[in-house]
Formats: sequence, structure tokens, C-alpha cells
Amino acid sequence: MKLKVLWVTPVLTYDAADFLGVAALGSGGWISTMSSKLSQFTESIELHILTMLDSEIATTSTAIINNVSYHFLNAKGSVFKDKHSIASPLKVIINSLQPDIIDIQGVEFHYAKYIPSLSGDAKCVATLQGIISQISHHYKGGLDFWDEVTNRTIRDNLSFDGISERKLKYFRRGQSEVEALKNINHYIGRTSWDKAQSLAINANASYYHNQRVIREEFTRVNWDVAKCKRFSIFVSQGHAPFKGLHQVIKAMSLLRVKYPYISLVVAGRSKMSGSYKDKISSNGYDKYLRKLVEKLNLSGHIDFIGPQNAADMAYNMKNSHVYVIPSFIENSPNSLAEAQSVGTPSIGTFVGGIPDMIEHGVTGFLYNPYDYQVLASLLSKIFESDMLSTELSDNALSYTKKVYQATDEVKSLISIYSEICNG
Repeated sequence: MKLKVLWVTPVLTYDAADFLGVAALGSGGWISTMSSKLSQFTESIELHILTMLDSEIATTSTAIINNVSYHFLNAKGSVFKDKHSIASPLKVIINSLQPDIIDIQGVEFHYAKYIPSLSGDAKCVATLQGIISQISHHYKGGLDFWDEVTNRTIRDNLSFDGISERKLKYFRRGQSEVEALKNINHYIGRTSWDKAQSLAINANASYYHNQRVIREEFTRVNWDVAKCKRFSIFVSQGHAPFKGLHQVIKAMSLLRVKYPYISLVVAGRSKMSGSYKDKISSNGYDKYLRKLVEKLNLSGHIDFIGPQNAADMAYNMKNSHVYVIPSFIENSPNSLAEAQSVGTPSIGTFVGGIPDMIEHGVTGFLYNPYDYQVLASLLSKIFESDMLSTELSDNALSYTKKVYQATDEVKSLISIYSEICNG
């Protein structure tokens, strides 16, 4: 039986971004890869993707691109804010499509909680991403009250968008997420952590394991200790305190005397260029980072490169001596899987689903996110031993080749959809 599947996501796939004439930078690149692979199984799946746009960039409501039917909904204010009015256009689209299954790609967005009651005869599935109801507990990333108060900016005060306010926004999104999960009976996840967290919310739900697919750009390059930039660290993002960038900076300060050429490259959103525009538009965490870098005299050692496409991310991983994921909470960060696929020696925190991805001392290293001193020690181990670095790299490559099999995961996803639809 051919299944009509509707994905609901705020992420623009590469094909959709090209169609709309906008850049497709940022998180969620795995959605593009998986949808592209899934669209090739036209005998089993008729794939529709409803993209919830938080900005009014779509001048058309539908398009068919490479066997995928796209539906664009200008849902400004309904992705990161709770607007009940979004239920009406969602109902119209769902009723017109009459899908067999609705797969909500991430229930941490406010609109997700309205979909179960609008699904009609369709089966409703939640593909788990970050579990934001748990992220909200860790949002401040160990920053204390004094760090927050002394780094508030004019922007924070005028827009009520400081660290505490953002934590509150995450908490409210977490409430919507919990409401959605309580009304969805099928979950698709990737780690023992997201399984435990989701089933703690709804013990009666069915949980299915399906691994994400690595973007091809990260399988085309290979890390080589002889060709990387010595003593260089790569971090994929650091826009919020829970991402833990400040802990990497502190670790660097402990190593700077021993390794005077130590450097850090940070991708993703930031307001750290030092320009007047960035300074007046930056938030409290940006200000905290800026002061920390200056205090530790690391200004010439850190490069904030902004959002990167997949090819650029792969290049930066290949060029770095080590990749670090310093978050205080994560589920299964795509960037870690991508770094491992490149072969870059990786260090991650012992939180969330990361221990499912790194075997300590074998495919990488793990540490407590509060213990930046331990991070410094682990970085030093990698810097000091090319043999160890190469061993970690080879083991990580073997792991990713075994775990991230695109065809197997796509077939597994189709099987999961069929099982759910068949009751």
C-alpha cells in the first residue's frame, strides 16, 4: 500500500530554499537529506512537506520539487510563539491533503500541539528532536545571577529578551511540547535519552528508533592529523548559554601558555564581530562572552565565522585539530555525527544522548559540562598525541559507517510508517 505522508516542519529543505530563492543555512539540514532519500521510494511513499515559515518569504503556497509536494504556510509568530489562530489554516491544509500519517518533525514548536486534534483519520507521529521541556532546565548553562545581571544589554531591557526571559520562553515552548506529546501515541527517536524523556511524558506511546542520515558533504572529506591546523578547536554553535561555548573559552585559557597558537573557530549565529551594529543588537550572553574573551586575553585566538553551509562546515571540521560539543544538554547533535563522519577527533559532554554517540576513550572523549578543567586536559591529550588522535578518528569513522546507513534508515522509516498505519 502506498502511504501519503505529511511532514510538518519549520525547516526549509535545500530544494525548497532554492525554489523560494533564499539561503538554507542553519540547523535541520538532515531533513533535506532524509526527504531527498525518502522521495526516491515513490512506490511506497507519497511525500508532502508542510513548511511553517516564521517569515513571509513564500509567494506561492504549493510546489512539486523532485517528487516532493511542498506546502508553504506563512505562519509568522506561530513557530516560537503560541497563536491559536494557526489551527485554522493547518486544518484546511490537512483536510485538503487527507494524509495517512502526519509526522511532526519536532514538537518543540508551539503549533505542534494543535495538530493532533486536527489530524482526523491520519495517524499522528512525533519525530523527536531536542526535548525542549528538558532544555529549559539547563538554559543558563551554569551562569549565575551575577553573570546575568551585570551583562544585561539595552536590547535585553527594551525587548524583555534577556537570559531569564529566554529561559522562560523555552519553558513555555516546553509546556506546549508536553501537551503535544501527551496527545500523540507514536514517537520516533534516536537515543536512550529521548526514549526515556518522551515515555516519561506519555508511557502509553509507542517508541520507534530511526537514525538520521548524514549529509553527503561530510562523507566526501577525510580528516588527517598531518593536514589539520594544529591546536585548533571547532565548535558548531554557541548562541545560547546552554550550548556551553563559555566553558570552551575557559578551557582555552588554561592551555594558552602551553599552546600559544591555540585557536577556536565558532560557527552559527553570533553577535561577536565587534562591530557597532553587533554591539547594540547583542544580548546578555553575547556581552558575557565578549567580556570573558577580553578578560582572558583570547581576542586574537577566536574566530566567529557565522552560519555555514554543509560544505563549509565539513571543510572547517576537516581543518580543525579537534571538534568539541560543550552543551549542557543535547539529544543527538547532528554536528557531532557529522564531525565523526569526517573523522575529526571529538569531545562531548556526558549529557542527554551524547553518550550514545561517543564511547569514551574509543570514538572520542566525554566530560562533565561544568568541568572545563577536564576539557582542557582532554584537549591536551589530543594535541600531544598524533597516534591517539588518529585512533579516535579511525574508530569514529568505523562507527559512523556502521550506524548511519542512509538506505537502511530510509527503509526503516518506511517500515515504521507502515507499522503505525496498519495498527
